[in-house]
Amino acid sequence: MKLVAHGYFSYCKKIFHKMKITITILLFMISLLACNNKNIPKAIDNKLAESEISLKINSKVSYIDSLGWGYDIILNGKPYIHQFHIPALAGDKRFERESDAQKVQKLVVWKINKKISPPTVSVKELDSLGIK
Repeated sequence: MKLVAHGYFSYCKKIFHKMKITITILLFMISLLACNNKNIPKAIDNKLAESEISLKINSKVSYIDSLGWGYDIILNGKPYIHQFHIPALAGDKRFERESDAQKVQKLVVWKINKKISPPTVSVKELDSLGIK
Protein backbone atom coordinates (compact mmCIF):
# COMPACT_ATOMS: atom_id res chain seq x y z
CA MET A 1 0.00 0.00 0.00
CA LYS A 2 2.83 2.35 0.84
CA LEU A 3 4.43 1.76 -2.57
CA VAL A 4 1.21 2.60 -4.40
CA ALA A 5 0.78 5.83 -2.45
CA HIS A 6 4.36 6.88 -3.20
CA GLY A 7 3.87 6.18 -6.92
CA TYR A 8 0.65 8.19 -6.95
CA PHE A 9 2.34 11.12 -5.17
CA SER A 10 5.22 11.07 -7.67
CA TYR A 11 2.72 11.02 -10.57
CA CYS A 12 0.78 13.99 -9.13
CA LYS A 13 4.01 15.91 -8.60
CA LYS A 14 4.98 15.46 -12.29
CA ILE A 15 1.51 16.54 -13.46
CA PHE A 16 1.61 19.61 -11.22
CA HIS A 17 5.08 20.55 -12.56
CA LYS A 18 3.86 20.26 -16.17
CA MET A 19 0.83 22.40 -15.34
CA LYS A 20 3.07 25.13 -13.84
CA ILE A 21 5.19 25.19 -17.00
CA THR A 22 2.10 25.30 -19.24
CA ILE A 23 0.52 28.13 -17.23
CA THR A 24 3.80 30.10 -17.30
CA ILE A 25 4.05 29.73 -21.08
CA LEU A 26 0.40 30.74 -21.53
CA LEU A 27 0.85 33.85 -19.38
CA PHE A 28 3.96 34.78 -21.34
CA MET A 29 2.12 34.39 -24.66
CA ILE A 30 -0.86 36.42 -23.41
CA SER A 31 1.46 39.23 -22.32
CA LEU A 32 3.13 39.21 -25.76
CA LEU A 33 -0.22 39.38 -27.51
CA ALA A 34 -1.32 42.22 -25.27
CA CYS A 35 1.82 44.19 -26.15
CA ASN A 36 1.21 43.71 -29.87
CA ASN A 37 -2.49 44.58 -29.71
CA LYS A 38 -3.34 47.25 -32.30
CA ASN A 39 -5.90 48.79 -29.94
CA ILE A 40 -3.21 49.82 -27.46
CA PRO A 41 -1.92 53.28 -28.43
CA LYS A 42 1.59 53.21 -29.85
CA ALA A 43 4.31 55.44 -28.51
CA ILE A 44 4.06 58.59 -30.60
CA ASP A 45 7.19 60.55 -31.35
CA ASN A 46 7.63 63.94 -29.64
CA LYS A 47 6.47 66.12 -32.51
CA LEU A 48 3.13 64.31 -32.67
CA ALA A 49 2.74 63.98 -28.90
CA GLU A 50 3.03 67.76 -28.45
CA SER A 51 0.02 68.28 -30.68
CA GLU A 52 -2.12 65.31 -29.74
CA ILE A 53 -5.26 67.41 -29.25
CA SER A 54 -5.32 69.05 -32.67
CA LEU A 55 -2.87 68.68 -35.51
CA LYS A 56 -2.41 71.51 -37.95
CA ILE A 57 -0.80 69.96 -41.01
CA ASN A 58 0.37 71.93 -44.02
CA SER A 59 2.06 70.25 -46.93
CA LYS A 60 3.36 71.26 -50.30
CA VAL A 61 4.92 69.64 -53.32
CA SER A 62 7.81 71.53 -54.85
CA TYR A 63 10.59 71.26 -57.41
CA ILE A 64 14.23 72.03 -56.73
CA ASP A 65 16.63 71.91 -59.69
CA SER A 66 19.30 69.89 -57.91
CA LEU A 67 16.82 67.57 -56.15
CA GLY A 68 13.80 67.22 -58.44
CA TRP A 69 10.24 66.80 -57.14
CA GLY A 70 9.57 66.33 -53.46
CA TYR A 71 7.36 67.39 -50.61
CA ASP A 72 7.47 69.14 -47.28
CA ILE A 73 5.13 68.53 -44.37
CA ILE A 74 4.77 71.22 -41.73
CA LEU A 75 3.26 70.08 -38.43
CA ASN A 76 1.86 72.84 -36.20
CA GLY A 77 4.04 75.43 -37.90
CA LYS A 78 7.28 73.43 -37.57
CA PRO A 79 9.08 71.50 -40.34
CA TYR A 80 8.35 67.80 -39.85
CA ILE A 81 9.29 66.02 -43.11
CA HIS A 82 11.42 67.22 -46.04
CA GLN A 83 11.34 64.39 -48.61
CA PHE A 84 13.00 64.70 -52.02
CA HIS A 85 13.67 61.04 -52.74
CA ILE A 86 11.25 58.15 -52.99
CA PRO A 87 10.94 56.53 -49.54
CA ALA A 88 11.30 52.75 -49.14
CA LEU A 89 13.47 52.43 -52.25
CA ALA A 90 17.18 51.71 -51.97
CA GLY A 91 19.52 54.45 -53.10
CA ASP A 92 18.60 58.02 -53.87
CA LYS A 93 15.86 57.61 -56.48
CA ARG A 94 14.01 60.87 -57.13
CA PHE A 95 10.35 61.51 -57.89
CA GLU A 96 10.09 61.86 -61.67
CA ARG A 97 6.69 63.56 -61.68
CA GLU A 98 4.94 66.07 -59.48
CA SER A 99 1.95 63.72 -59.28
CA ASP A 100 4.12 60.94 -57.81
CA ALA A 101 5.42 63.21 -55.06
CA GLN A 102 1.87 64.40 -54.39
CA LYS A 103 0.49 60.84 -54.05
CA VAL A 104 3.12 59.90 -51.46
CA GLN A 105 2.70 63.23 -49.67
CA LYS A 106 -1.06 62.63 -49.34
CA LEU A 107 -0.44 59.11 -47.99
CA VAL A 108 2.00 60.42 -45.37
CA VAL A 109 -0.41 63.19 -44.31
CA TRP A 110 -3.17 60.58 -43.99
CA LYS A 111 -0.91 58.45 -41.75
CA ILE A 112 -0.06 61.46 -39.56
CA ASN A 113 -3.78 62.23 -39.17
CA LYS A 114 -4.36 58.59 -38.15
CA LYS A 115 -1.52 58.91 -35.60
CA ILE A 116 0.57 56.24 -37.37
CA SER A 117 4.07 56.96 -36.18
CA PRO A 118 6.47 56.99 -37.79
CA PRO A 119 4.51 57.60 -41.00
CA THR A 120 6.66 55.28 -43.11
CA VAL A 121 5.87 54.24 -46.67
CA SER A 122 6.39 50.66 -47.85
CA VAL A 123 7.34 49.34 -51.28
CA LYS A 124 3.90 47.68 -51.43
CA GLU A 125 2.22 51.05 -50.85
CA LEU A 126 4.37 52.64 -53.56
CA ASP A 127 3.32 49.86 -55.96
CA SER A 128 -0.35 50.45 -55.15
CA LEU A 129 0.15 54.16 -55.91
CA GLY A 130 1.80 53.27 -59.25
CA ILE A 131 5.22 54.62 -58.27
CA LYS A 132 8.35 52.72 -59.28
